[in-house]
Amino acid sequence: MTAMELTVDTGNVAELLNSILHKLEDPTEILSKLGAYAANEVRRNFTEGGRYQSEFSAVGGDKKWVAHSPVTEKIYESQGIRGPYSLLVQSGRLVQSITSRVEGKSVIVGTNVEYAAIHQFGSAKGAYEMLIKAHIRKRKVMASQILKSGKPGKIKPMNQNTSVRAHMRKSPAIPARPFMNIHPESLSRICAKLTSQLLNETNNDR
Repeated sequence: MTAMELTVDTGNVAELLNSILHKLEDPTEILSKLGAYAANEVRRNFTEGGRYQSEFSAVGGDKKWVAHSPVTEKIYESQGIRGPYSLLVQSGRLVQSITSRVEGKSVIVGTNVEYAAIHQFGSAKGAYEMLIKAHIRKRKVMASQILKSGKPGKIKPMNQNTSVRAHMRKSPAIPARPFMNIHPESLSRICAKLTSQLLNETNNDR
């Protein structure tokens, strides 16, 4: 009869688990790194033109944002804003406002921009009033110039500039363009980074 004796040394495993538990008692540093990564992934939604499944889901998907309407692009042109017109990054304020912060044992990713919810969830036509800045409206008209002789010349297309004062008007319908979400691929990488942070920092302590 052959006997085999197997000895398992659990000392290293116990040490590893204890070190992980110790780090989880105050995970501020780890959460701070993960929050920064998550915020960066939210900002990436802007460069990708949307990566969402619905405006109510924090988990992203493969849907892209609705393109600007021709009316919106004409408004930009009238205000002297040149294309190409990237979605939700006209001034860059919204995308730059995406930040993260640690609160206790949680990390929060968000924005403090007041109009963020309108873009996230969309709004119906006339839901609020918006300020239209003073601008020059350009349009083509059929007209003729007065010749030196005092007679009208040939009728032809001409540019006509009209000064428009600043005024308030009802908002158009704004489609939902959800940006506060993290794509499933990014979530997998975040989980991998969490594991790496715990194990690598633990191994460095040994």
